[in-house]
Amino acid sequence: MKSTLQLFRIALATALMILVVLVLANLMDSRIGARLTAHGGFLDSGSDSLYFLTFMAGIALIVFNKSLLQRKGWLVLMVPFAGVFLLLEESGFGRAYGMPFSGPVIYGKKMDSFHDLIEAFANMAAIHPLQASIVTGIILLSTVILVYLAFKNIQWVKEKSAIFLEKHPAVLYYMTAFVMLLTAQLIDIGLISLHFYYEEVLEFTGAVMVFFSLFTIMETSAPPVAILNRNTARQQHDVVMEKS
Repeated sequence: MKSTLQLFRIALATALMILVVLVLANLMDSRIGARLTAHGGFLDSGSDSLYFLTFMAGIALIVFNKSLLQRKGWLVLMVPFAGVFLLLEESGFGRAYGMPFSGPVIYGKKMDSFHDLIEAFANMAAIHPLQASIVTGIILLSTVILVYLAFKNIQWVKEKSAIFLEKHPAVLYYMTAFVMLLTAQLIDIGLISLHFYYEEVLEFTGAVMVFFSLFTIMETSAPPVAILNRNTARQQHDVVMEKS
């Protein structure tokens, strides 16, 4: 677990260092930011490339490492799914690469990606305020109930969370990436007043964290030390018995 947490810290430090460097570069010269965020530029193509590599590496893990798939199950399957899902989300379901896909129009908003549902909901609220209020009320009530139950059983939540994250450390990467990507989407729809450059930077660093999740899955895929020691002891015992 110690080495796994160390790997996570390295991944997070790398992502944050990239974020700081890109922010400082834009502050020093806005032309740098303009070039980086241009269509097909470093940030645009970089995020797509990392998602594509994550998808391909996840497929390779499934095809060529059956034992890992049997041990890790859903976590291994999550790697290619996260890669292709985020790649489609980033590229407007492939339209950025000329794929003949046209998303439906919902309440006047064309669905180029999943976060467009937020703007579609805002349009629905303007047209049908009562229905929007009911949906919002249900979401808020559910959130309050979940938060209340979590705080009421905070010790149980802490213990179960610690056990779960120790068993599945890759989830830490996805949680961190989720926070980065969610912040980027809030910038995109205007709920956070920042230049779109920072949206692209956060999306890129989120892609970095998703890509790094591969390494912790492979790092934790090795057999436990206790099993290796037990197997070694058995081999040594067999050798002694043969000699005697």
